[in-house]
Amino acid sequence: MLGLTHQGLFHNSKLIDAYNPGNGTSGPIMGIPYHDLYARWWLGTSSTTRKTQDDVAILSKLLGHPSGDAPNNISQSIPIIHPIDNQFDIDGVIFASSDVDYYHITWSGGSTLLWSSTRMLNAKAVLLNSHGKVLFKFKPYTVGPATPVFLPKGTYFVRIQSSGGYGNIGGYALHIQHVIPPTTT
Repeated sequence: MLGLTHQGLFHNSKLIDAYNPGNGTSGPIMGIPYHDLYARWWLGTSSTTRKTQDDVAILSKLLGHPSGDAPNNISQSIPIIHPIDNQFDIDGVIFASSDVDYYHITWSGGSTLLWSSTRMLNAKAVLLNSHGKVLFKFKPYTVGPATPVFLPKGTYFVRIQSSGGYGNIGGYALHIQHVIPPTTT
Protein backbone atom coordinates (compact mmCIF):
# COMPACT_ATOMS: atom_id res chain seq x y z
CA MET A 1 0.00 0.00 0.00
CA LEU A 2 2.70 2.49 0.96
CA GLY A 3 5.44 0.75 -0.98
CA LEU A 4 7.47 -0.23 2.07
CA THR A 5 8.77 -3.74 2.66
CA HIS A 6 10.27 -5.24 5.80
CA GLN A 7 13.77 -4.21 6.77
CA GLY A 8 15.96 -7.29 7.09
CA LEU A 9 19.09 -7.98 9.09
CA PHE A 10 22.05 -9.03 6.96
CA HIS A 11 25.61 -10.10 7.71
CA ASN A 12 28.10 -10.30 4.81
CA SER A 13 25.18 -10.10 2.35
CA LYS A 14 23.48 -13.09 4.00
CA LEU A 15 19.97 -12.66 5.39
CA ILE A 16 20.04 -13.42 9.13
CA ASP A 17 16.55 -12.20 10.05
CA ALA A 18 13.71 -11.16 7.75
CA TYR A 19 12.59 -8.65 10.41
CA ASN A 20 15.46 -6.49 11.65
CA PRO A 21 15.20 -6.40 15.48
CA GLY A 22 17.24 -3.19 15.80
CA ASN A 23 20.25 -2.57 18.00
CA GLY A 24 18.73 -2.24 21.48
CA THR A 25 18.40 1.52 21.26
CA SER A 26 16.48 1.92 18.01
CA GLY A 27 15.01 -0.37 15.42
CA PRO A 28 13.22 -0.06 12.10
CA ILE A 29 9.45 0.45 12.12
CA MET A 30 9.35 -1.97 9.19
CA GLY A 31 11.31 -4.52 11.25
CA ILE A 32 10.56 -5.86 14.71
CA PRO A 33 11.81 -3.21 17.19
CA TYR A 34 9.93 -4.58 20.23
CA HIS A 35 12.98 -4.60 22.50
CA ASP A 36 14.35 -1.23 21.38
CA LEU A 37 13.81 2.05 23.22
CA TYR A 38 12.26 3.61 20.13
CA ALA A 39 11.30 2.67 16.58
CA ARG A 40 12.21 4.87 13.64
CA TRP A 41 12.11 5.03 9.89
CA TRP A 42 15.10 3.19 8.50
CA LEU A 43 17.62 3.28 5.70
CA GLY A 44 18.60 -0.33 5.17
CA THR A 45 18.24 -3.45 3.11
CA SER A 46 14.80 -4.85 2.39
CA SER A 47 14.45 -8.51 3.31
CA THR A 48 12.33 -9.19 0.20
CA THR A 49 13.94 -7.11 -2.57
CA ARG A 50 17.47 -7.17 -1.07
CA LYS A 51 17.85 -3.56 -2.20
CA THR A 52 18.42 -0.48 -0.07
CA GLN A 53 15.12 0.92 1.12
CA ASP A 54 14.92 4.56 2.18
CA ASP A 55 11.71 4.66 4.27
CA VAL A 56 11.63 8.47 4.59
CA ALA A 57 12.16 9.04 0.86
CA ILE A 58 9.41 6.56 -0.05
CA LEU A 59 6.94 8.12 2.39
CA SER A 60 7.87 11.68 1.38
CA LYS A 61 7.35 10.87 -2.28
CA LEU A 62 3.96 9.34 -1.54
CA LEU A 63 2.68 11.73 1.15
CA GLY A 64 4.69 14.90 0.52
CA HIS A 65 6.48 16.97 3.14
CA PRO A 66 4.18 18.18 5.91
CA SER A 67 4.69 21.58 7.46
CA GLY A 68 5.55 21.83 11.12
CA ASP A 69 2.78 21.85 13.69
CA ALA A 70 4.47 24.34 16.03
CA PRO A 71 6.73 27.36 15.43
CA ASN A 72 10.46 26.81 14.92
CA ASN A 73 11.42 29.87 16.96
CA ILE A 74 10.90 30.94 20.55
CA SER A 75 9.37 34.33 19.71
CA GLN A 76 6.36 32.62 18.07
CA SER A 77 5.95 29.84 20.65
CA ILE A 78 2.49 28.38 21.25
CA PRO A 79 0.95 28.95 24.70
CA ILE A 80 0.24 25.87 26.82
CA ILE A 81 -3.12 26.50 28.46
CA HIS A 82 -6.13 24.81 30.00
CA PRO A 83 -4.69 22.35 32.49
CA ILE A 84 -6.69 19.20 33.14
CA ASP A 85 -6.26 17.86 36.68
CA ASN A 86 -3.32 20.25 37.16
CA GLN A 87 -1.50 18.70 34.20
CA PHE A 88 -0.49 20.32 30.92
CA ASP A 89 -0.01 17.95 27.98
CA ILE A 90 1.80 18.82 24.77
CA ASP A 91 1.40 16.53 21.78
CA GLY A 92 3.12 17.13 18.49
CA VAL A 93 5.20 15.74 15.67
CA ILE A 94 8.77 16.36 14.58
CA PHE A 95 8.51 16.06 10.78
CA ALA A 96 12.21 16.43 9.92
CA SER A 97 15.48 16.17 11.84
CA SER A 98 15.78 19.97 11.45
CA ASP A 99 12.28 20.65 12.87
CA VAL A 100 12.09 22.42 16.25
CA ASP A 101 8.87 23.03 18.18
CA TYR A 102 8.47 25.79 20.80
CA TYR A 103 5.77 26.24 23.44
CA HIS A 104 5.46 28.54 26.45
CA ILE A 105 3.69 28.39 29.78
CA THR A 106 2.92 30.99 32.43
CA TRP A 107 3.60 29.20 35.70
CA SER A 108 2.05 30.20 39.01
CA GLY A 109 5.01 28.80 40.94
CA GLY A 110 5.50 25.58 42.86
CA SER A 111 6.71 22.03 42.41
CA THR A 112 6.21 20.34 39.10
CA LEU A 113 6.76 16.95 37.52
CA LEU A 114 8.16 17.03 33.99
CA TRP A 115 8.38 14.03 31.71
CA SER A 116 8.18 13.01 28.07
CA SER A 117 6.93 9.94 26.31
CA THR A 118 7.82 8.97 22.78
CA ARG A 119 7.99 5.73 20.90
CA MET A 120 9.13 6.83 17.44
CA LEU A 121 11.31 9.79 18.28
CA ASN A 122 14.50 10.13 20.27
CA ALA A 123 13.64 13.68 21.25
CA LYS A 124 15.76 16.41 22.77
CA ALA A 125 13.30 18.33 24.90
CA VAL A 126 14.26 21.06 27.35
CA LEU A 127 12.59 23.56 29.64
CA LEU A 128 13.97 27.11 29.29
CA ASN A 129 13.54 30.16 31.48
CA SER A 130 12.44 33.51 30.04
CA HIS A 131 16.08 34.28 29.12
CA GLY A 132 16.52 31.05 27.14
CA LYS A 133 18.66 29.27 29.76
CA VAL A 134 18.14 25.50 29.95
CA LEU A 135 16.66 24.61 33.35
CA PHE A 136 15.63 21.01 32.78
CA LYS A 137 16.22 18.28 30.23
CA PHE A 138 13.33 15.89 29.72
CA LYS A 139 14.45 12.28 29.86
CA PRO A 140 13.62 10.39 26.68
CA TYR A 141 11.69 7.11 26.74
CA THR A 142 10.09 7.67 30.16
CA VAL A 143 6.53 6.61 30.75
CA GLY A 144 5.84 8.27 34.08
CA PRO A 145 6.62 11.33 36.15
CA ALA A 146 10.17 12.29 37.02
CA THR A 147 11.45 13.77 40.26
CA PRO A 148 9.62 16.97 41.26
CA VAL A 149 11.31 20.25 40.32
CA PHE A 150 10.50 23.59 41.96
CA LEU A 151 9.84 26.42 39.52
CA PRO A 152 9.23 29.97 40.72
CA LYS A 153 6.38 31.98 39.24
CA GLY A 154 7.19 33.09 35.69
CA THR A 155 7.12 32.33 31.99
CA TYR A 156 8.89 29.21 30.74
CA PHE A 157 9.50 27.76 27.29
CA VAL A 158 9.64 24.17 26.07
CA ARG A 159 11.82 23.31 23.05
CA ILE A 160 11.44 19.93 21.35
CA GLN A 161 13.54 18.63 18.49
CA SER A 162 15.03 15.46 17.06
CA SER A 163 18.32 14.34 18.54
CA GLY A 164 19.44 13.79 14.95
CA GLY A 165 20.18 10.80 12.82
CA TYR A 166 18.37 9.30 9.87
CA GLY A 167 14.65 8.62 10.39
CA ASN A 168 14.58 10.13 13.88
CA ILE A 169 11.23 11.84 13.35
CA GLY A 170 7.81 11.23 14.80
CA GLY A 171 5.33 12.06 17.50
CA TYR A 172 5.95 13.15 21.06
CA ALA A 173 4.03 13.83 24.22
CA LEU A 174 5.37 16.06 26.98
CA HIS A 175 3.72 16.38 30.36
CA ILE A 176 4.00 19.16 32.93
CA GLN A 177 2.13 18.44 36.14
CA HIS A 178 1.62 20.96 38.92
CA VAL A 179 2.23 19.14 42.19
CA ILE A 180 -0.21 20.27 44.84
CA PRO A 181 0.95 19.33 48.32
CA PRO A 182 -1.55 17.33 50.38
CA THR A 183 -3.46 19.33 52.93
CA THR A 184 -3.05 18.45 56.56
CA THR A 185 -5.86 18.61 59.06
